[in-house]
Amino acid sequence: MQLPPKSSIPLPTTLQELTHFEDIRERQIYKFLLLRSACVLKNHGDDLAAQSLCEIALDPSLNRSNDWVATPDAIEVIAPTEFSFTEQLSFNKEPINAEIIRAFTISSNTGPNLEPKYRFTQIRTFGNKLEITLAPSSWQEGKSFHKAVQDHPEHFLRSQNNWVVPMPLGEVILPGIAVIHGIVLTSDNRLLLVQRSSKLSYAPLHWSASFEEQITASDMKNNTPLTDAARRGMMEEFGIKVSRDKVQPISMILEIGFLNLASVVLIHTNETAKEIQQKWSNKESVEGAWEANALDSIEVSRKNLDSLATAKTRPRQLHPTSQIRCALLARWLQLP
Repeated sequence: MQLPPKSSIPLPTTLQELTHFEDIRERQIYKFLLLRSACVLKNHGDDLAAQSLCEIALDPSLNRSNDWVATPDAIEVIAPTEFSFTEQLSFNKEPINAEIIRAFTISSNTGPNLEPKYRFTQIRTFGNKLEITLAPSSWQEGKSFHKAVQDHPEHFLRSQNNWVVPMPLGEVILPGIAVIHGIVLTSDNRLLLVQRSSKLSYAPLHWSASFEEQITASDMKNNTPLTDAARRGMMEEFGIKVSRDKVQPISMILEIGFLNLASVVLIHTNETAKEIQQKWSNKESVEGAWEANALDSIEVSRKNLDSLATAKTRPRQLHPTSQIRCALLARWLQLP
């Protein structure tokens, strides 16, 4: 799979052409292809062309009220709902697309396979029911794929003259690591912000809204891996116990730069932001406290979330999906 010369990228190049797509899913696929093409152009050193494609994809004047959320670094891949999703889990061994397999090599240089990992092979929604299908994977497979996508994005843009559109927007099944991206809403109506540790290989010292957790075998016991991964993450990273009824899967997203799927999960805590900070500070009793360098919080308001969810202001160096999480939270809370 190779990217054609820059001048022959067969994508519309005017803002008005986005309006030609009436179907919501087709509009989101179009935005995804623009943003992925921007990644390729940026990797080739053509920042101006990359910026132009991003502006086409995200121009606010062309957005419709029912459009799915999109940011420069991530897009929503399922239709939104007014209610939190109920999980339904199944397993299969659906193979990764053959062209994708040939485009990267699994390397042990990414680190050891310490525990089983999973990848998403199917995501479907029926009303407020979220059906997810997982297949076994490994750390080395997922991280090798992510490194290849980052180093050579052109290899994952087109396959046999067709655009690579990952499931569930399209039909291409990719490697990767199934994860949840948690949004922590405290009892005093604050959004928890977490600065990732400098020891982490991905996005070190970037601010997350609020944390990320890979799905493991321990999250499968109740057939609700999204909920259980979020609850486990809260305990491991902050020492906070959260009941099941306080966890709400609210969307699924695709990270543009790494082509990795994630579930966005909202977690309501009984603790205030200050109480979470105090609990986390006692690092000897919190197993994964080292994964965070610092904790902070902001009051949940439209103004504050918009400042993080748009590219107009960048008060912090953000995790790539922090912007879309803030946008999804604002929509979920129906903030004025």
